Amino acid sequence: MKSRETSGTSGFTLVELLMTMALLLILGASAVPLYGNLYTESQVDEVADLMVQMLRTTRVRSQAGLDDATHGFYVDARSYVLYEVSAGVTPVEYSNRNASFDFVV
Repeated sequence: MKSRETSGTSGFTLVELLMTMALLLILGASAVPLYGNLYTESQVDEVADLMVQMLRTTRVRSQAGLDDATHGFYVDARSYVLYEVSAGVTPVEYSNRNASFDFVV
C-alpha cells in the first residue's frame, strides 16, 4: 500500500483567511448604508404613489357626484384625509366635512 505524504503547500494560510474575512467585512459594511438609502427611497415612493391614488379617487368621486356631495383632499402634518362635504353646506371646507365619511391615511 502506498503511503500518502502531504506537502506543506496545500490549503490556505492564516494570513490569506484573515485577509479574505477582512475584505468580506469591508464589503458588507459598505452595503449597509446603500441598503438604508434604497429602503428610504422606497418608502418615499410608496407614500407619493398613495397620495396620487387618493387625489385621483377624490377627483373621480367629485366628478361622479358620489352621495350628491363635494369631495376634497386635506393634507395634515401626519396624515392625509379624503373627505366629503354634504350638498348645500357652504363654504366647502375641511372644517364643514361629514367626518363619518373620512378616509384617513
